[in-house]
Amino acid sequence: MALDGSVSPVGFVRDAELGQTYAVVRRASDGRLVRVWVSGASPLVTQVPWQAVNTQFTVGAAVLSAIPLDDQHPAPRQVVRRFDGGDGAIYFYDPDTKVWRWVTDLPTFQTLGLYWCDVTAADGGMFERMRRGDPVPAAAGPVRGDYPSCRPAPAPATTAPGLTDATGLPSSPDAAGAEMSVASPEPQDTVGGDA
Repeated sequence: MALDGSVSPVGFVRDAELGQTYAVVRRASDGRLVRVWVSGASPLVTQVPWQAVNTQFTVGAAVLSAIPLDDQHPAPRQVVRRFDGGDGAIYFYDPDTKVWRWVTDLPTFQTLGLYWCDVTAADGGMFERMRRGDPVPAAAGPVRGDYPSCRPAPAPATTAPGLTDATGLPSSPDAAGAEMSVASPEPQDTVGGDA
């Protein structure tokens, strides 16, 4: 990973529980291997060998915890949650203030326009290192039952038919080398955390 945040992956892994895909990169600042989330908007999405990732490199929490999530170059509005038995709090990266902010409840999560399909798994060490800002003020209103778990697909007029699925990620071998599946957890009443 270059100092500007650009990356050259050494491999890819997929979270067996949440379905997120990560590039494994060597960070330039300290030479450490870290995971970088491959979002639908990431330029890395075209480099992922989807067939191999889905069949050979889908791993559980024990393997993911051995490769820390990169906290030096987070994606704007990236959403993280501890997978190691922590409190279950959800944080999102606020690119304007350059801090991680706790999302206190589900109505706030929905008001921010966040999606369960975008929640990435972070190790406890990241939560110790992350620069935290103030919690996001709670949104007024009830939980929306019709809120989607995943980001809506882009408008068909701007993309060729069949190139992306509901998450905006490649959905065909022609689009990214092989079919990709994305698992997402069901929404919960709260997103956890302590006040």
